[in-house]
Amino acid sequence: MARRLKAAWFRFLGYRALRLRNLRSALANFQKAAEQQPENPNFTLQTAWCLHELENYEAAIEKYDQVLQRDSNCAVAHAYRALSLARIHRLREAIEALQRARRIGFPVKRQKRPGFWEGSLGHWLAELGNHAEAVEPLKWWVEMEPNDPDAHYNLGIAYAELKRREESMRELQEAIRLDPTQPEAHYALGVCFGEARQLERAVDSYRQAIRLRPDYADAHFNLGHTYGEIGRTGEEIGEYKRVIEVEPDDRKTLVNLAIAYSQAGQGEAAVETWKRVIDLEPNEIEGYASLEKEFERLGRFQDALGAAREVERIAPSAVSLADVAVFLNRLGQFDDALLKAREAIGLDPTYPHAHLSAGFALHQLGELRAAVCEYQKAIELKPDDVVTLVNMGETYVRLGRGQEGLALLKRAVELDPACTQAHDSLGMAHLETGNREGALKELQAIQLLDAGFEGELSKRLASAQ
Repeated sequence: MARRLKAAWFRFLGYRALRLRNLRSALANFQKAAEQQPENPNFTLQTAWCLHELENYEAAIEKYDQVLQRDSNCAVAHAYRALSLARIHRLREAIEALQRARRIGFPVKRQKRPGFWEGSLGHWLAELGNHAEAVEPLKWWVEMEPNDPDAHYNLGIAYAELKRREESMRELQEAIRLDPTQPEAHYALGVCFGEARQLERAVDSYRQAIRLRPDYADAHFNLGHTYGEIGRTGEEIGEYKRVIEVEPDDRKTLVNLAIAYSQAGQGEAAVETWKRVIDLEPNEIEGYASLEKEFERLGRFQDALGAAREVERIAPSAVSLADVAVFLNRLGQFDDALLKAREAIGLDPTYPHAHLSAGFALHQLGELRAAVCEYQKAIELKPDDVVTLVNMGETYVRLGRGQEGLALLKRAVELDPACTQAHDSLGMAHLETGNREGALKELQAIQLLDAGFEGELSKRLASAQ
């Protein structure tokens, strides 16, 4: 009797300490109550609860386990043990424990708001990617607490993951109606609008999220991407730069920023951004390959060659070797280009651009018949390659096989009527075969396509006047 009275006294002191929000005092008193009456599971439950609130989750789990050793059907112990498990990211065990409590018949309103337990279960399932299973408890949460914005938000996210877009939009819009101050809900709604190709509405949602949280990096990134999709490149760049202010080493954003700079014609800015990408991952091909293309667009062929060599170093292949050969040709280093092209052919004789590079180098070295052989191999592998057709056509003209050259160059123009180089070479072929009228016609086509283009044809015709 004395032990029971002592236990009751310590329990009283424990509850009083709880009312005063003194968790450590409450814990000490519930522990003393459990020592006096160890057969009473309620004292151990209260001890476990205090340990949980004090963030000593492992110790709390041990106490719940003690209760369950005495009574494996104690639904309260299973449910609250689930909360402690979830706090240390043992979500599968947490889900199993809470589902066990539900099967036993745990009163869902016990000591928590109506939808707490269903919401917890749904949230944990969603965290593990089990969105289909999460929907049912999340719907119950919404039914129990229809005015809780978090309930609608979590259900909306689960629907979004399941590609149930209309239902997702409905839940997210309801969450925003109930609480318009949650940036996550605006962001998630923006994602739904983006997937539905309602891009202006996506922009509005992302901007609302940013208004509520100015440093919301994901919202800035998605807003930038959406601006890019609707052609607002300047604003796209601005949003990516804001992401970098928050997350300076975000590689995905740096890649998108570099691409946007390139599309906006800001080549030097693109180059510097690709260099930052490379600094983050020095052995990643994408950065060097993209830097190579940007240098090429800027006419910086020596720098492009350096980037191409880095790609070759990281991943030697027929493609990377042939790219090196291209820039060696551009720089007039034809002997080296020919060696590199033949090295590429040795790795993969079916790669057409390796034969193209070899043919160009041979042409420039005056070995025209050998060049024709390489071009023929390239055309056999890729019959409609305009560059190869133009080069081979020019070589035929130089060999005095004008009609064969004309046929190839006409084919190139048919395949790509907007290719000024093809028109220029065709016009030169007309001149070489005595067809000045045909040459003038090609010059007119060039002027319509690009009035600033200065090719060999315009120079020849001007000098002949």
